Amino acid sequence: FKNQYLEKNVKLVQGKGLGKGEAIRTAMKEASGDICMILDADLAVIPEDLPQFYEAISKRRADFLHGTRLVYPQESGAMRPANVLGNIGFSLIFSFIMDQRVTDTLCGTKVFWRKDWAVFEEMKQILGNTDVWGDYNLIFGANRFCLKVGELPVRYFERLEGVTKMNKRIRNGLIMLRVAWHALWTVKFIG
Repeated sequence: FKNQYLEKNVKLVQGKGLGKGEAIRTAMKEASGDICMILDADLAVIPEDLPQFYEAISKRRADFLHGTRLVYPQESGAMRPANVLGNIGFSLIFSFIMDQRVTDTLCGTKVFWRKDWAVFEEMKQILGNTDVWGDYNLIFGANRFCLKVGELPVRYFERLEGVTKMNKRIRNGLIMLRVAWHALWTVKFIG
């Protein structure tokens, strides 16, 4: 962050290594500020892109923001072609369920008001704990509980840290379809 953001209360919390969704819940127990930001630890999206999220949410342009990696050109090797196609397919499904255009369903960059955390946890229960990553609980929860949802473009690079856990594309795709199926009924038709 630039110097103007250094005065903000930024806290890094180490999860238990049980997955992203659990890491986010662990961090939320420690969160004390009004605005919460999630940035994946692989640094494929760089922290320098976060100030635009802070500005947008602090000016009340949205209650919930998530990044989209599909606007700017990506660094070679950042996202495999099968992942791009899958993301486009899920974006169409999400857009239908939410009645709002969604361009990137799995960008890890999310920003929201801490006071809204309870609705995301409620969405987790509504979806039957099907979302192992936590991203869909956040997006569908924001939509179902009528938060103003927005997307902001981020630059996407080849990962700098760690090894991807999303390499089982078919299995992960089936999990994502199951979450979307639950959301179709609880957000679109019953919601």
